Amino acid sequence: MKRLNLLLFLFLELANYTVVGWWGFATFAELPARLLMGVGGIVVLITVWVLFGAPGARWPLVGLGRVALLVVWFGAGVAALCGLEQWVLAVAFAVLCVVSAGLETLWGQYRPVAGRR
Repeated sequence: MKRLNLLLFLFLELANYTVVGWWGFATFAELPARLLMGVGGIVVLITVWVLFGAPGARWPLVGLGRVALLVVWFGAGVAALCGLEQWVLAVAFAVLCVVSAGLETLWGQYRPVAGRR
């Protein structure tokens, strides 16, 4: 069950990138704005995850900091789905994120790699 949760968490991370990119490309009419928001949104998410969220992050967050990061990070995907008026997908995505992140926390599945600086 724990391995399935890690797999679900990975798929949710990838879905988060996809949804934010979809929102950026679908919301704006002008090509420069579409590229900036579609690609730029994904780049911002990747940067935040690499610096603070990944097990090998430069400055890994733990405890309430990690919870806040997950709320904001996955919240971007939920907000993007709401911006696309995909209400059912937004609710389903939010529920899956809360359950998976909650189980990750409960089961202690997030372990930052020591000595990364």
